[in-house]
Amino acid sequence: MLKWLRTERFSLGVAALALAVLFFRAGGHDLAGGMGVALIGGTLFFAPRATPQTVEIMGKRRAYQLVRVLGGLIFVLGVTIAASAVL
Repeated sequence: MLKWLRTERFSLGVAALALAVLFFRAGGHDLAGGMGVALIGGTLFFAPRATPQTVEIMGKRRAYQLVRVLGGLIFVLGVTIAASAVL
């Protein structure tokens, strides 16, 4: 049960971050939007979660590696958006 609760919290956290990013981007706040994207990427990198279908197709190890790589790319994208807002 505890593992299920942690997964639910993780999903709610990512959903809340995604909504915050959409809210700030729609309001023209590129710095906050970029930081939100970077937080989502960092979350995916440090706490990867792959769907059961992806694990079935690729295997657990490769699926989690894929999520970490995508999380790193999303993090870099977020930092780039935030940096472009500052410069």
